[in-house]
Amino acid sequence: MPPKKRSHIGRHTAAAAAKKAKRSAINASAVAAQRASDDPQQRATRLATNAAVASYDAATTASDGLETRSKRSAINASAVAAQRASEDPQQRATRLATNAAVASYDAASTASDGPETRSKRNAINASAVAAQRASEDPQQRATRLATNAAVASYDAASTASDGPETRSKRSAIKASAVAAQRASEDSQQRATRLATNAAATAASTFSTHSHDSDQQRSTFQRNSRRRVTNTLSLLRRSIPYCRLFIAEYCFTLNPEEWGDAQGIKNILLDMLFHTPYTTKANKPETPKCVTYSKVRTTIFCSLGKSLTLPD
Repeated sequence: MPPKKRSHIGRHTAAAAAKKAKRSAINASAVAAQRASDDPQQRATRLATNAAVASYDAATTASDGLETRSKRSAINASAVAAQRASEDPQQRATRLATNAAVASYDAASTASDGPETRSKRNAINASAVAAQRASEDPQQRATRLATNAAVASYDAASTASDGPETRSKRSAIKASAVAAQRASEDSQQRATRLATNAAATAASTFSTHSHDSDQQRSTFQRNSRRRVTNTLSLLRRSIPYCRLFIAEYCFTLNPEEWGDAQGIKNILLDMLFHTPYTTKANKPETPKCVTYSKVRTTIFCSLGKSLTLPD
């Protein structure tokens, strides 16, 4: 193509883009003037119409198949790219400044929100995310999960490869963000945060203590069962069945229910093996009969509380 023809086409394209931008500005001004002149009834009607159209678009979009969604996304991306490619430096600077101003306003308004507003916004965001994920087909869900995994892997790899300077900068940025967030807290938010942290710390401590206590209790019960087994095997060789029944019942008590189980064991051992003996010729020594009431009374007096023994 000759240079003269190419230059003519370039000037024509630039002029067309300028006309388009001017027409867009005129339309935007007309829309702004029209909305400024709306009365409350007209404004309510317009907002209701826009909400109905948006709801219909969302419903039709949710029912679209994967191919239709891909085509629509490609069309939208192409339109955005074409629009941005036709921007002159002034329009691009205006767009970026507008986006920055909107983001700054959103951040400032979010930071000044109260607990109730934040909880409502979080609920709305969570509901929107849940609705979006519920409308996903298997392919979209797999793509989302794969993308999240790839992003997490990239972040982990980039973080691991950072040098000391980069890590210190990142830590400083995070600390600054945390400090700014805490500085913007009101007394209610600060109290809620401290209470949440205290509850989390208590839960963690209780979990660790509970785990240690479970291990100690398991060890104690295992050792107790071993001592009980050894003692009962010794008792079976020397005492009558009636006293063996009482001993077995008391030796197998639940320590948490009865309290000092070791004290009960010591009492029984003392009663069973240190009572006076009677010796007869050519007969083994046997302990005197330890009555049921004596065992019951001794345990009751030793522990200082009423215990239930079998009748």
